[in-house]
Amino acid sequence: MFNWENIIFHPIQLVKTELIKLRTEKLKDIEPFKFRNIPFLLEVKSWSEAIDNANGNMYVALRLGATEENEKIFEIEVVYKGSCINNDATISKDDFQKFLEIQSVRFLWPYLREVVSDVMSKMGLIPQPLPTIDILNTLKKNMNSGEIDKDERSNK
Repeated sequence: MFNWENIIFHPIQLVKTELIKLRTEKLKDIEPFKFRNIPFLLEVKSWSEAIDNANGNMYVALRLGATEENEKIFEIEVVYKGSCINNDATISKDDFQKFLEIQSVRFLWPYLREVVSDVMSKMGLIPQPLPTIDILNTLKKNMNSGEIDKDERSNK
């Protein structure tokens, strides 16, 4: 049985998600057996805004598409917004902003995955699930590559 007392509460919580943009375009039909061998273009951008040290928003924009012989097959653009609250008054607005920036993809990626899969199916395409993200290994690789400054690393 799961021991609920062992759950560690984090002071910053995602309280609401919103799909703020969805644009789809299918320009060409393609045979399913050919579709599996076409490379996909995937672009992801994220940003955030700390309104104050208690409220903030995070955003992730995704663009997914495929082209065959310089002819676009489809394109999907999605923007998701997540609203967060900070329950710890000792966390500054700047630190809250940094948290939102770092965590935006982690928090909103599952919503993007679901939308892309659903939309591709409704477009008559074979759904190509977006990959899952191993957050801990990604952070470890970023620390080892120098993408995360030394002062942002944990004291382990």
